[in-house]
Amino acid sequence: MVYPREWMLAPLSPRIRADVKKAVRELRPSVEGTVMGAWLDAARELLETCDAPIRHATLLTDGRNEHQSRAALDAAIDACRDVLTCDARGIGADWDPDELLRVVEALHGSAPELSCVGDLAADFTGVMARLLAAGLPELWLRVRCGKGVSLGTAEQLVPMLVDLAQHRDDGAGGIHFALGPWGDEVRDYTLGFAADPGAAPAARAHRIASVELVAGRSREPIPGTRAFVDVRWTDMAPPRTDLQPHQNLVKRAQRMGAGCRAWLRGDPDAALRHWDEARALATELNDTEALEWLDRVLDGRGLRSGLTEEVVKRVLLAHTRSSAFLLPERAREAVAEPAAPERTEPEPLVCPDCGRVAVPGARYCENCPYEWPDGEDGR
Repeated sequence: MVYPREWMLAPLSPRIRADVKKAVRELRPSVEGTVMGAWLDAARELLETCDAPIRHATLLTDGRNEHQSRAALDAAIDACRDVLTCDARGIGADWDPDELLRVVEALHGSAPELSCVGDLAADFTGVMARLLAAGLPELWLRVRCGKGVSLGTAEQLVPMLVDLAQHRDDGAGGIHFALGPWGDEVRDYTLGFAADPGAAPAARAHRIASVELVAGRSREPIPGTRAFVDVRWTDMAPPRTDLQPHQNLVKRAQRMGAGCRAWLRGDPDAALRHWDEARALATELNDTEALEWLDRVLDGRGLRSGLTEEVVKRVLLAHTRSSAFLLPERAREAVAEPAAPERTEPEPLVCPDCGRVAVPGARYCENCPYEWPDGEDGR
């Protein structure tokens, strides 16, 4: 503890602010080095004593996690999940971006670029404004699956790409995914289900799951948020949807991250290959923000000369698969809005005897002896 000296939280006031500044000026480097797990444990123990609706910490570091195993850090992160949210900021060039990303992904935080220490004041102001605007301190996505149905993938697309598996809780009442605090904002998610076609009659819509938002530790349903997932089994080709923009966003972020990690481990040739692929995908998406970032590491001939570790780390934070920066609005629209169908699908051809859906133009039902009279199917 730096301030207060006692193991407690202090309400901010002008006098306390002055005392905090004095305490920080008197700090001296520790021989222990950077131990993020111990910092997280301390933040958790302090905030566990507080009944505020939002409990948040900001991790500032200029180094890597030392004198502690990865398993110990992961255990500290897991212990914080139900207690606090956490942002992370890297100062200087000696920190590890992957360590910061592990913290913020698990604890619903962000890790944006800070070009210098002088940016901290504005950054803190922005963090406080965002937290104070959060009208829902704790939000969950509840998924209930029908008989013979299982949930496969669950992913947040906007405002950042996050695999929700690490936030999953299979407790009573369904599958729950912790979403952290929410303000006046929009987030996009995708869910993938596996279902048994033998569990439902053909040609009729079959309800396989429900999805809704629930709030607080009691997980009370929020009125008006429930939606249902219905499917219809058919022998026809499924209706066309366009997931390519989303897939390209994921690939672009993965390639940028792979390029950064290759450069940081001393393999510039691999970094160039990955970044060239990322640039092609960003161009296809008209993702000018990502292209601007790529211009920091690439020029017309290849890798930029004088490229520094700090620049590469900041690109890794800002535009990787797990980045905590907003996706460009035009890319978000491409993900959220499916492309218009190129053709009109024919109406289903349903057997009047057994109810099975047949392929367009069929003369005989594949499930029973029924034969359509000439011209009846209209194809």
